[in-house]
Amino acid sequence: MSDSYLIVGRVIRPHGIKGQVEILPLTDSPARFKPGTKFLLKPPVAGRDFMLLTEIGQKKDRVVAKVDGVDDRNTAATLAGCELLVPETEGEKPADAYWHHELIGCRVVTDEGRDLGLVTEIIRTGVHDIYAVGEGRKFLIPATKEVVLGIDMDKKLITIKPLPGLLEL
Repeated sequence: MSDSYLIVGRVIRPHGIKGQVEILPLTDSPARFKPGTKFLLKPPVAGRDFMLLTEIGQKKDRVVAKVDGVDDRNTAATLAGCELLVPETEGEKPADAYWHHELIGCRVVTDEGRDLGLVTEIIRTGVHDIYAVGEGRKFLIPATKEVVLGIDMDKKLITIKPLPGLLEL
């Protein structure tokens, strides 16, 4: 993925028989999913690079959307698994926040200088993110103010103060 795009959702499955899909939002801005919104599809599906939403509904923590040009369940099923992207310039980020793609590849060290490895994945939990760090034996680091002491994007370095027992599993 180019750094100029942000993943804001993922198509989970078709919904119903009239071309609707269930979308898992991967953004803190649920208002992003509204009629008339256009997303780049990754990967493209059957000659379709983009997906335009025409109707929106809610189903628990998911968005149910009608997609322009998709009129049946089988066509909707081809979109399952696709990530929905928007240009990074359309993203809304507070000054003290980071995009996930900015954190992937950052080195994580403890406040005592122990090198834990690189951030390989960010897991969204709903409460706070968790940084998966290292290869093989991974450390799962909660992205909380109590644990993350600082992030230096120039050095691609995250400094943490591990909670008791966090690194001993």
